[in-house]
Amino acid sequence: MATRFCTSCGAPIQPGKKFCARCGAPVADASPTPDATTAQAAAPAGAPAPQAKQKLGTGTIVAIVAAVLLALALAFLIAWSASGNALPWQARGGQAQGVA
Repeated sequence: MATRFCTSCGAPIQPGKKFCARCGAPVADASPTPDATTAQAAAPAGAPAPQAKQKLGTGTIVAIVAAVLLALALAFLIAWSASGNALPWQARGGQAQGVA
């Protein structure tokens, strides 16, 4: 007989109990949850095993945000230059801007 688990807290439910011993939630009269070996045995032969989703790490997220910001800045500078305006670090009127 497979073990049932509480749908509220995940604790194992003892056979015949109507309430979870850990959180007190009522136990549904559903069929027992299949364990991993039963789920694999029920899969057709040659079918790929289900894969767990991977979370993106903090470093990956930071790299994606940095790449997007860099692409936006580059697009802004290209658009600014294409409009005929001088870029802030470029000389205006043939004179270099310096600190007086």
